[in-house]
Amino acid sequence: MEKTLEKQLEETFRLPGVAAKGIAQKENSGSIASIAKQAAALHPKSETPPVISIESDNGSVLIKSD
Repeated sequence: MEKTLEKQLEETFRLPGVAAKGIAQKENSGSIASIAKQAAALHPKSETPPVISIESDNGSVLIKSD
């Protein structure tokens, strides 16, 4: 599973505008998981999980579950 995640991250970082990666604070994990779950519910028959982009003046965050 970790190799799959690393492969997905490598593909993501090849996208234009993606410059850095990091780890979310554990206090935010519930909110992040909830956002990913709600996004997946929009297309329940999809075989690939959605990628959620949250943008602000300070940057953007991509969320993708596997």
